[in-house]
Amino acid sequence: MSYKHIIILFIGIWICSDVNAQYNAKGYQIATNNQYYDLPITAEVNPDGNIKTVQTRLLFAQKDIHKPIAVFQEAGVSGIFLIVREVYAEPVYVKGKISGESLILLCNPAGKVEEDWMIIFGFRDTIKDSKYPMVVKIENEAGYYMSIFSQDNGVCPVNKFNRSEHTMNQLKDFYRGFYEVEF
Repeated sequence: MSYKHIIILFIGIWICSDVNAQYNAKGYQIATNNQYYDLPITAEVNPDGNIKTVQTRLLFAQKDIHKPIAVFQEAGVSGIFLIVREVYAEPVYVKGKISGESLILLCNPAGKVEEDWMIIFGFRDTIKDSKYPMVVKIENEAGYYMSIFSQDNGVCPVNKFNRSEHTMNQLKDFYRGFYEVEF
C-alpha cells in the first residue's frame, strides 16, 4: 500500500468519524462525543397524577457549549427538546424539608419561547459541598414534571448514584464559570 492510499484511508476515517460524532436535532448541531450526559431513569408525573418511566439525556450545542439542550427519551424515542436560556444557583427549600442550594436551568421548548420550563438540581447543602443532588426535577407552569431521581421518592436508590455522581461532577465543572464559588 502506497503512502497515497494511507493518506486517503486516514482522510476517509476522519470524515466518517466526524459524521458519526454529530447529528442535527431540530436545527441544532449536537455533538455526541463527551457533550451529552445520560441521567438515570426518571419518573414522569403528569398533571393528572399518572406516573410512567422515561429516560433523559442532557446535550450541549456544539457551537455554544453554554446552551445545553435536554432531550427526553421514552423507550428510546426522542421527546421534547428544551433550549436552556439561563443558568443560576440560589438557596432553596428542597423537598423533604431539607434546606440547601439548587442549580436551576431556565429553558423553553424548541420553537416555543412563551413556555417556561425549569430543570432543578436540588442539593442537601451547598452545591460546592454536595457529592450528588437529593432530587432533580424538570417542571413547567402546567404542573407537568419529571422527577429524575430522588432519595425521597425512591426513583433512584442511593446505591445506584455512582453514574449520577459522575454526571453531576461533570456538570459542576462545566458550569464553574457561572458561580463565585469554586466547585
